[in-house]
Amino acid sequence: MNQHPFVHDPTWSPASIQKVAIFRALQLGDLLNTIPAIRALRQAYPDAEITLLSLPWAGDFVQRFRRYFDRFIHFPGYPGLPEQDFDSQAFGIFLEEMLAERFDWAYRWRATSLNFH
Repeated sequence: MNQHPFVHDPTWSPASIQKVAIFRALQLGDLLNTIPAIRALRQAYPDAEITLLSLPWAGDFVQRFRRYFDRFIHFPGYPGLPEQDFDSQAFGIFLEEMLAERFDWAYRWRATSLNFH
């Protein structure tokens, strides 16, 4: 059974998490609702680099909440997500860049749940 390495590893510590990606491609109110959880994430992993992957306007949001976020990366949209038109070339570049980032954890926040990947 393939499990996350920290689940049964007694040597695991929060310090082992160095890079975290948070994906949230909705609007301001939706993102504001995540701040308590992001605050808790920052407290749990104070030395981790936390990056928000979101729509272009969210770059200003990251600047406003610098104590929780270290970086912003523009998400170029995807078919079926109405918040932004899909650009297949930009999406391909985005995927290559995200693979190169080698995030330790990636979170996809949704209105009803939080998914860990």
